[in-house]
Amino acid sequence: MTQTTKRKSTKSTTAKTKPLEVEAPIVEAQPAIPEGRLATVQQATLSELTQLVVKAVPSQGTNPELKYLVIEACADTQQLFLQGFDLKIGMRVCLPANVAQSGKLLVPPLQFSSLIEKMPKTAITLEVAPGVTQLRLLSAIALSEIPAKPATHYPKLPEPDGTIELYELNAREFQRSIRAIAMCASKDESQTPHHGVQIQLWKQSEQICFSLCAADGHVLGLYQTTTLEQETPDFDCIVRADALTKLSELLDLNVSETVAIELEKSKQAPTSIVRFRYGENNTHHSLTVRVLEGNFSNYRNILSNLRQQVQTTVTIDQSQIISCLDRHLVMVTSINTRVVKFTATSTGLDTESKSASGGHCESISGQINGASLTTHLNAANLQRIIQKLNHTEAKLHIIGEKSPLLIAAPESTHDQPSLTFLIMPVEI
Repeated sequence: MTQTTKRKSTKSTTAKTKPLEVEAPIVEAQPAIPEGRLATVQQATLSELTQLVVKAVPSQGTNPELKYLVIEACADTQQLFLQGFDLKIGMRVCLPANVAQSGKLLVPPLQFSSLIEKMPKTAITLEVAPGVTQLRLLSAIALSEIPAKPATHYPKLPEPDGTIELYELNAREFQRSIRAIAMCASKDESQTPHHGVQIQLWKQSEQICFSLCAADGHVLGLYQTTTLEQETPDFDCIVRADALTKLSELLDLNVSETVAIELEKSKQAPTSIVRFRYGENNTHHSLTVRVLEGNFSNYRNILSNLRQQVQTTVTIDQSQIISCLDRHLVMVTSINTRVVKFTATSTGLDTESKSASGGHCESISGQINGASLTTHLNAANLQRIIQKLNHTEAKLHIIGEKSPLLIAAPESTHDQPSLTFLIMPVEI
């Protein structure tokens, strides 16, 4: 069960910032960086976090400062921060360090991450060269120098304005839902808001419901679960799918049992910024992302209505159907012809595919409840969905030959589905 907690609203103490995508980002005044030792950190931790943050650093863009990785040392808290920002997604991580002096500078991300990854697994000292033109990386047996520059004109990472609402989710449940659902979002950014994922929290019959939903016109995914918490967290927004994918990788650090969601609550304007915070004590990490404009259809109601129309349900072994689809995809390699015919029989599922170079037929044993029906589906879409069920079996709910197919794990029920997918049929 996903544990959700709504904390008391707090007022932001920071100055207001513009949305993530802006023509002239706010720039913080940066203090001069003294020369000499900046901080000493452990190679393994620094390398792991650097590999994550560089994915948020753009390789090109209108602001040349953003193509650099930010390194910031704080002597007061004895922490080292790494940051990447592309005006759409901002990631900031921190790690404990022996900090000699506070400072903030920019370095080439790929060169820095590759070098740190290959350095000896010992303590590494970061040292600022005279003129802040180079950063020295010193270990017990090696010394490297890479280009560096002051972060004088680097844009400030935005924060939610005004009153901030805080929600906490179980980190492992949230990660599982992201990995199952984000792949259903459209890869086309012009398809706003469907290149995003809808996150919702709402109260229903003395329970708090949590869901993630995404759809690209070919497939739809809905993850839903409940908790017995009594407070009602009214939360509904759409976030970029690629941002949640980066958050899922951040949760792999496994430094906390919960992840906090911060968003602005304002009667005058809709939420524009969402920040996810993860970690405890001196290892707080955050990912900031702009909320997508637009609205999703009520997919929960759509799925509920379709469940009432199911005529046949086939329960089959997950590994068997994945292997079967592998063999079909050898034959139907063209994106436009990855069509497989599925027929529910008294013993399970018959499959058939044809292409210009040949064809493939295969039967899969399973349990069937209902009449014999046939449908045509894209084999690649079906395979990637079934792989996300994370179960030994899969349930295929067939509505009709020209109707969508519903796919669920066995523990999903008609009243409370935990993970349900919809795949559109292919017209033949």
